[in-house]
Amino acid sequence: MDECKNENVVSGTSEMLDFCTEENNFENIDSDQTDESSLDVEDCGVDTIGGVDVDLCVKMNGNCPVTPIIGRRMRDFRRTCKGFSEEKQTVLMNSGFGCLFTFRCSELNIPLCYYMCKNFDVEKSLIKIHGRHLAVNVLDLKHVLGLSDGGSDVEFCSSCDDMLMLDWKARLWGGEENMTLDVLAKKVFTSKTADDAFLVSFFLYALSTMIMPSESDIVDPRLLAPLNDPKKISTYNWASFAFRHLVDGIRRYQTCVSSPVYSCVAFLQLFYLDTLIMKAIYVNRFAPPVMCWTNKSARIMFGQTERAGGFEDGSTYVSKKWSGCSQYKPGGSEDCSTGLKTTVVEDLA
Repeated sequence: MDECKNENVVSGTSEMLDFCTEENNFENIDSDQTDESSLDVEDCGVDTIGGVDVDLCVKMNGNCPVTPIIGRRMRDFRRTCKGFSEEKQTVLMNSGFGCLFTFRCSELNIPLCYYMCKNFDVEKSLIKIHGRHLAVNVLDLKHVLGLSDGGSDVEFCSSCDDMLMLDWKARLWGGEENMTLDVLAKKVFTSKTADDAFLVSFFLYALSTMIMPSESDIVDPRLLAPLNDPKKISTYNWASFAFRHLVDGIRRYQTCVSSPVYSCVAFLQLFYLDTLIMKAIYVNRFAPPVMCWTNKSARIMFGQTERAGGFEDGSTYVSKKWSGCSQYKPGGSEDCSTGLKTTVVEDLA
């Protein structure tokens, strides 16, 4: 990647929109009560789209793994899913996408995304974080985002002329040739019941904004292929598909085939936050990180990382020791200073 890109390493986190000045350690901020107002960033003097610093993206000269549009997709997903009824939550929890709808950490830290994509060894499935090589695999994605595998591969090879796809397109598109993400989001948000139409609409929206985001505001009808039969949606390997798509995107980024990573970069950010051992705040460790981290809590931790020397600093201790997750097996992490495997205790995921 270094040979074909004009590298502009950002080791700190000062480019992150820093609204948080709290000094209280171990402050319990699991509640998102005050977090929503922080999304309105127009008064901060920073040109942002979806919480992403546009100027920083430009300054990185094609080296930035995310775009403002990806940031906007994450922010829109969070807002669309806020306030789902108990009925909708129950249906989604058993759907294959689990608790993804609880996502609240929608503010992308560009230097962190760059750092994680640059240090992701796609061949060995390792990420170098603060000097340690931590194994990362589909089990990590399941833990962090709450997605699951149902046993069947996710495929998008159905023809757009497939009768079931045409039927769902007619129901959701309402006779229009194209449907925008805004229209789809409104369908998801305003749905009265958690019926099949809601489930298909939600998956279509989540795929388009979180798992396979793109620059286009038009919904791709080909994404309906694995959603044709709502009763089978939970039987697909959504976690494996999302992880594969992410690794593919990072590989393309590293080999200059594609600059932005049009995959679930939210996972990289949440994975990093979850590995930090020295925390300035209290975060619930007994629930998937997607449910626990907010924009506000993430800012506090990024501020702590910056004060410690930035993302390249080797003194910050990280580990995949997850409380309450003993069902995960050792991932085979390596210590970069010795090349040796780390202890089983440190590898427990």
